Amino acid sequence: MARDYTKYTAEGLGENLNKRKLVFTIVKDWAEKNNPSLEEIQTAFPDEVQGGKGFIVKESEVKDAKRFNMKEPLSIKNGLHIVMSNQWGENIADFITGAEKLGYTILKNTSNNPQDQQNSVDVNTSTSLEEIDQIIEEIIHGDLTTQENFRKNTINFINENNQYYWFLLAINNALQVWENKIDDEGLDLSVDGLHLKGRELNFNPYEEYRLFYNWREEKFGIEEDDDEPTSFFKALIDSFYDFDSHSDLISLGENDLNKFINLSKTVLLCTVCKECENDTDTDDLTNLLLGINFEDLPEINDKLNGGDISNEILEDVLETLDVSVEDYKNEEELWKDLYLLNYEDVARDILDNDVFDKDYIRS
Repeated sequence: MARDYTKYTAEGLGENLNKRKLVFTIVKDWAEKNNPSLEEIQTAFPDEVQGGKGFIVKESEVKDAKRFNMKEPLSIKNGLHIVMSNQWGENIADFITGAEKLGYTILKNTSNNPQDQQNSVDVNTSTSLEEIDQIIEEIIHGDLTTQENFRKNTINFINENNQYYWFLLAINNALQVWENKIDDEGLDLSVDGLHLKGRELNFNPYEEYRLFYNWREEKFGIEEDDDEPTSFFKALIDSFYDFDSHSDLISLGENDLNKFINLSKTVLLCTVCKECENDTDTDDLTNLLLGINFEDLPEINDKLNGGDISNEILEDVLETLDVSVEDYKNEEELWKDLYLLNYEDVARDILDNDVFDKDYIRS
């Protein structure tokens, strides 16, 4: 059966939304307007709408993180954190019916142009990690033409937008998850030929995006007589932008800022991989991960919500490196009494799993 790639418009809230984003957008808006208790929001959006896997649950009680949107928890009454299901297909019709009863107007986007339908499952400059996972699920269930077009279009996209190189590993990871699922459950599906390879790129990420610290390279590090290393974002800005000052980052438009964020993910990814290949130790890798912040650029941190940006960059890269970020968070026992994420255990995970073996260098 053909996969449904329909996109939706939630009037006044957003356009061209896939199913998961539509659900998240509506529930988030309703929660912000009503500040509900858990019981109230579960009454407004009951489990039976989703179909039995659970719709809205406490973040702390999730047993199968892959079935819920763990990256975007919502805060409701009394500071309780909730997450919602990301499992939507034909059940989206029941959700729309319920949302319309709550006063929302939802329109199905229509197009008679086959190219528009194809574009709905291609990556683009605003694609998120969560959307990559959804796209891959749709591609796996698609026909051979859809799969071949996706593969070709993705390589072309990364070749034209080098700063989005991290997509390659994120896509391959999602494919690997499906490969394991297909084997475990004996599904009549295949990922043969869908994996992307570095040698298909027209640039070398190793040469272009490695960002070594301190002793590695003069271009990205410091002089031997300097007291402090250049911070991650300062080094990245100095290396890839011709700004008069670091604060010029604030003046970037939405599209260019998005490119900067994705450039940051690619640079961090290549840096971690190369550092591991060069036998870095746990302490050095921990310090590298701790340095992904705008703390030494307070104006940028304040104007651009730097904490949110740096968290997105770090967590997306870690997930791309097969690190399950949620496994290393503990709200009740902060690491070093400061950090929600245990960076030291994350560093050990990365080193134990030989991330540098991944195909991130064009061969």
